[in-house]
Amino acid sequence: MRHIEKRVSFCPVWNVVIYRVKHKLRATTLFSSKPLMAIAHINGGSILVNQRHPDIVKALVLICVTGGDTAAKRLPPKYYGQFIKAAQEGGMRAVCQTEDYQARIRARPENEAILMAMVPATFIQVQTHWLNLFTKGPIYPVMGVDEATLRDINVPVFIIPGNDRTHASRNALDAAKLIPQSVVLQIPIEDQEVDIISSTDWAPYEAEISNQVIGF
Repeated sequence: MRHIEKRVSFCPVWNVVIYRVKHKLRATTLFSSKPLMAIAHINGGSILVNQRHPDIVKALVLICVTGGDTAAKRLPPKYYGQFIKAAQEGGMRAVCQTEDYQARIRARPENEAILMAMVPATFIQVQTHWLNLFTKGPIYPVMGVDEATLRDINVPVFIIPGNDRTHASRNALDAAKLIPQSVVLQIPIEDQEVDIISSTDWAPYEAEISNQVIGF
């Protein structure tokens, strides 16, 4: 936790993503041979990977841009609030029993011992610190990424707008106005008044999306 906390700038979730992406790439031969196209549903993470490590990214593909009012209200409890509450009420055992951490324990069983060794008060302190960082400041089209950072992106960016309240199409279109080398693929779907739409609704457009991204 301390190691990760020190990596925090203004959006800790994306710092963890950067850490994982960079180290996975270093484990491949691709990392040392040529830059890659970063395709991400976690848009802030891919943008900051490009910002901090421009040598490994030749283009960005942003799918279902996360931002706006609904994301600002919905994501802080999902990313942090529920785990703070669990730790307060039942310690680290309760944290391990949450759906998100159960998935991480199934994927890597040794995570359970690591989590159980944490002091609940320290876990709560760090999560609260991250929550405060995540929620401070204005609401941006891309959650956790300010407008100056979007304007500074210097690689081609292919943007595919979403269509629910967390990934409203206007977030993507607003981001595209700020990103210099952006291209928008507007698939024929309408925004829905729901927090999250099922990915199966996009199934009819998967081939078109794939072809467009490959040709970008």
